[in-house]
Amino acid sequence: MIYLAEAAILADRSRQLGLTHLHAHFGTNSADVVRYVRMLGGPGYSVTFHGPEEFDGPHTLLLRDKVAEARFAVAVSAFGRSQLARWAPFDAWDRIKVVHCGIDPPCSRRRFPCRRDRTRTIRCAWSASAASPSRRARSC
Repeated sequence: MIYLAEAAILADRSRQLGLTHLHAHFGTNSADVVRYVRMLGGPGYSVTFHGPEEFDGPHTLLLRDKVAEARFAVAVSAFGRSQLARWAPFDAWDRIKVVHCGIDPPCSRRRFPCRRDRTRTIRCAWSASAASPSRRARSC
């Protein structure tokens, strides 16, 4: 029930901010919240599934529904994608993408100057605090 209440707050805040997409970085609790936001008329969503937790309880976590209703789903490995495909409807398979976690070694060697005069808005959908004004972060 708390996720539904959280989703109602986030759906309202999403409308106020004109948000058109939400992303849940885990396929468990945060994915429930963004799914409920969509059911309440809020923006569409995407989800990153890390596994193995999501794959151990696909029915309990409504994995099929989350993938089917998402604009796209992300797995962090080819194995994770195969596990999502096991439970997702066939017509959702092309929306399951692999994005590996980690640092690309050639990129990590480059130094980028931090521009302290610029900020980046970060919005989180995993807690009720996301309904509060945006957090600001340096863009480095």
